[in-house]
Amino acid sequence: MKRILLFTATLCISGVAMSQITVTQWNVAGPSNIVTTDRDTLPTAPAPTGGANQTWDYSANVTAHEQETMTFAAPGWLNNSSYFPTATLGATDANGFEIYLINDASSLRTVGIAADIFGTGDKQIYVDPADVIAQWPMNYNNAYQTNSYQHFSFAGSEVGAPVDSIVQQTWIEKDVVVDAWGSLSTPYGTFPALRNSTMQIQIDSTWGYVFGMGQLLNDNIDTSYMYEFWTDDANAKFPLMEMSHDNAGTLYSVSWLTAAPTQGINEVAGIDVSVYPNPTSDNLFIDVSDEDIATVEIYNNAGQLVSSIEVKDSKTTIDVSAWDNGIYLYKLRNSFGEEVISDKFVVQK
Repeated sequence: MKRILLFTATLCISGVAMSQITVTQWNVAGPSNIVTTDRDTLPTAPAPTGGANQTWDYSANVTAHEQETMTFAAPGWLNNSSYFPTATLGATDANGFEIYLINDASSLRTVGIAADIFGTGDKQIYVDPADVIAQWPMNYNNAYQTNSYQHFSFAGSEVGAPVDSIVQQTWIEKDVVVDAWGSLSTPYGTFPALRNSTMQIQIDSTWGYVFGMGQLLNDNIDTSYMYEFWTDDANAKFPLMEMSHDNAGTLYSVSWLTAAPTQGINEVAGIDVSVYPNPTSDNLFIDVSDEDIATVEIYNNAGQLVSSIEVKDSKTTIDVSAWDNGIYLYKLRNSFGEEVISDKFVVQK
């Protein structure tokens, strides 16, 4: 199963002073962010060294062979959200996979995936216990172990198998150490960063069932290794770089963030919008230049309408002091009810 990982980038910065940093839940992409990464499938660059106060320079020794795009969303915007009611964040990739996640003060973790794997309709892949992508707060020398379990079933006829149904199970065990900090340079820019070093053991099992009787059809064990670089930069909310490697440290895949995140709908020619402060804990102010903007709608990260406010002048004030911490989406609609602009903001107290 392809490991889906969620994240964004920042404006290029050079000459960043190296210091230890802390990465938290607020350094993760939110609804409407679109993230693009490039991948070097034949890397020749050396593996990064571990420890404190490192300088890693991969600005010129990686080559883009593949590109991937991921679009983040509130779970309620996706087709299969009802199957994963605990999710607080969603995402889709270029293959149409829907990824359902929880991002809270303790960790970012995957709770489910939905995809039309065989072209016969979406399959819901449940992840329980959830697959932890990162623990918060992330600090140098943190270490933890997590286990996750993925499972889904489908009719044998969907793949031409002589059984009534097939159950696919995946057990994953991860050992993670935040084993380095320093300054990371990529083709996109230079950032202060922490490095996660992960060893993952994955056991895939396939069972076939006929009249309720199960038989093990396939069983496979795989061990993999990953370096993952995170930053606390205010706009960089996706791993800056990910490196797959073998037990000896030789790299066989390197991917990196290519640019700052774009927004699904956030700019319309001739309309200026200012939303501030962001994050906010008390009042949110929305300044709009277009006199035809009639309403502001606010949705929480489950896709539920929280508030609908009539726009009476160029500045709208929204009291969020009683709202829960989290990521929210605002939508500006014109006098015809058409959505003109949407973007996200954060409530953080």
